[in-house]
Amino acid sequence: MFRQGRIEPLEAVDLPEGTELLVTFEEAAAGNQWFKELHALFAPVRKELRKEKAAAIDRCIARAVKAVRAGKRG
Repeated sequence: MFRQGRIEPLEAVDLPEGTELLVTFEEAAAGNQWFKELHALFAPVRKELRKEKAAAIDRCIARAVKAVRAGKRG
């Protein structure tokens, strides 16, 4: 995630300190119709979450992604 001029991993990264990385940037919404439709569907959710802190939302999203990748539900 890119926030306040910094790149922040969404999950823990197990790399030695000082490891140099090659990073490629691509804006997620660029040219993706499905992303635009999904973005529109989540408009009510974004409106509701405006009062929440970004870090709290990021933690919830990261947990959800981790659970989905592990094949868990709920």
